Amino acid sequence: MESLAEKVEFVKAIIGRFFPIYEVRVRPEALAFYVRIDPTMLDRNFEGLRQEMKLHGYIPILRMEGGEHVIFAQRVVKQRFRGPVLNLALLIATLGSTIYAGMLLWGVTYGQGTDLYALSTILNGALYFALPLMAILGTHEMGHYLLARRHNVAASLPFFIPLPLSLLGTLGAFISMREPIPNKKALMDIGIAGPLAGLAVAFPVTLIGLYMNSVNPVYGGPNTGGGLVVHLMPLFTLLLYVVPLPSEALLHPTAFAGWVGFFVTAINLLPAGQLDGGHVARALLGNNSRYLSYGAFFVLLAMGFLFFPSWLILAFLVLILGLRHPPPLNDLTGIRAGRKSLGLAVLVILVLSFVPQPIETIPVNTNLEFRNSADPTIPIVMENVSLVGGAAFYSFHINNTGNVEEVIRLSIEAPNLPGWNITFTYVAGREVIDTDAVVTLNASESARATVFIRAPDGTGLGQMFTVKILGTIIEPGRGGRELNLRVFT
Repeated sequence: MESLAEKVEFVKAIIGRFFPIYEVRVRPEALAFYVRIDPTMLDRNFEGLRQEMKLHGYIPILRMEGGEHVIFAQRVVKQRFRGPVLNLALLIATLGSTIYAGMLLWGVTYGQGTDLYALSTILNGALYFALPLMAILGTHEMGHYLLARRHNVAASLPFFIPLPLSLLGTLGAFISMREPIPNKKALMDIGIAGPLAGLAVAFPVTLIGLYMNSVNPVYGGPNTGGGLVVHLMPLFTLLLYVVPLPSEALLHPTAFAGWVGFFVTAINLLPAGQLDGGHVARALLGNNSRYLSYGAFFVLLAMGFLFFPSWLILAFLVLILGLRHPPPLNDLTGIRAGRKSLGLAVLVILVLSFVPQPIETIPVNTNLEFRNSADPTIPIVMENVSLVGGAAFYSFHINNTGNVEEVIRLSIEAPNLPGWNITFTYVAGREVIDTDAVVTLNASESARATVFIRAPDGTGLGQMFTVKILGTIIEPGRGGRELNLRVFT
């Protein structure tokens, strides 16, 4: 077994090839080597040292303590990583869940009237939503992966996260860094590479989706209650000046995939913890980035309570992963002005791709009104009816003033008028000889109804009677309205 003295001498010999050492201290957590550095060669020398020590199972950590440069040598803890089988399994599962989401989206837009599990719906859901979305997410993660490899940082292939039976089909993807990031430059490059790569695909995907929207628009039906409204971020709105979206048209699934790409970019660029924006903030601000991270966490909490409850889930995940970003191995070397300007680009992209309330459910509104027979826009609650020769026909409209389809039961109540003949004759163009009728109306749809009223023989003239017409929404607890007829003989 190697003694401590032998271990110290072995590591000292490695470090000494890159940095002059003037003191060595053995600490409980690591071996500390006090060195002199040449600022002009620091990056190159430290990277050479990192690669050399990696071969022997060590990690160098460069810090400043009391005005002195110290390199801490720590043993690498051997870890077992799962092979690409898990990556492939998650990829297949996420493809399946996003195809299902695409089937749902296609079914409510271009596939109306088609069976959800029809082959055409499955293929269209895959082609127009799942594949574009997976391309955006995959490119995003491969941007991180390739820049990690470029900086000689071991990283896993992307792990996709399926979200079955949902509108999105996925919670995104991530790669696992299998060793510490060496310096601020690598931290900046790896952090921003994913969002920029994802945006490079999200732009054309969105434009293609908007083009298909403009060529073959599909408009939503009248029954909007309980549906979803997708709020557009500024970046998406800017693209509408390139390819306008027809007013009231439903988003094409491909355009929605682009929207998801922009939204994922915004989430990742939040300057919190281990998110991509957290990497960039740590590279630019050093340890002061923790204040941005704390601020982003509390903003997420506030937005969760004010706008969109799912922000609370993200805030919880950020808290679990850690609000303070760990420093790179070499936390002393800064980054040049060119890379610092990327920080401004990150801020601009975040502002343009962010939306506080991304998706909103339209509240269900149920209501009906009795309206004038000649003009369905005029509401009525009381009407005068004069019997000529003891009888009269009275017409009115029943209007669904809510935002969902309703089944409405019309009924006549005249308990104090025995012997009278009061029935519906026509409702919504159908002959109905009864005191009850049922009509189904879409939102804002109106139906004309006619009532026949005959007084029994011998009813005196100059009298007034009351007849009630009730409109009741059949689903329990949904209410209704009443129309009173003042009948004059």
